[in-house]
Amino acid sequence: MKSLRVHIGWPSIGGSILLRPPGRLGRVCRLTHHWVRGPLTFDVDPIVLAEYSRTRELAGLFAWQETHREVLNWNSQRLYQVAERTLGSIERLPRDAMGCKQVALFDPEFQQWHFVPYSEPDDDRSQA
Repeated sequence: MKSLRVHIGWPSIGGSILLRPPGRLGRVCRLTHHWVRGPLTFDVDPIVLAEYSRTRELAGLFAWQETHREVLNWNSQRLYQVAERTLGSIERLPRDAMGCKQVALFDPEFQQWHFVPYSEPDDDRSQA
């Protein structure tokens, strides 16, 4: 059995992204275990996938699956430009990500940030 962390979003407080030492972006993840069936396949825990989807829907990103598929077709120049705008449009704070109050999500299609309330789950599937 192997495990992986599914990236849910970015930890934030007051509309700012939290940075981990030494200045790396924080992250909100969920640990999922899977059985390897082949070199490139795995199953994501349905509870983790439901949380991933629910977080996006709480942010108003109801078409997130279509947006993900569209982004896969963008060329590297467009991806780089959007990434620059993404980081340039939000304040970043050097602060312990464990104290986050929100999860930040970026909508690459409309190039805007969305924030949803966050509370640490009771199980061992998180890592901020």
